[in-house]
Amino acid sequence: DVEGADLDVLEGGARLLREMKPVVAVAAYHTPEHLWQIPRFLLETLGPCKLYAGHDPAWVFHLHFIAVPEQA
Repeated sequence: DVEGADLDVLEGGARLLREMKPVVAVAAYHTPEHLWQIPRFLLETLGPCKLYAGHDPAWVFHLHFIAVPEQA
């Protein structure tokens, strides 16, 4: 749980993400900018993938992105 440093963590692991192409789930609700910065980073880093957004209605501002890279 990195409490708002989600994009920093992703950027720090960019090489691993590009090489391994894992399924990634990440919170995007700590700053308004994360709503576009995180999905943009995931798409640019993972390449073609399906990108999903999930929201738990019990938590007004909680939004999560899940990126599922296409299989090579």
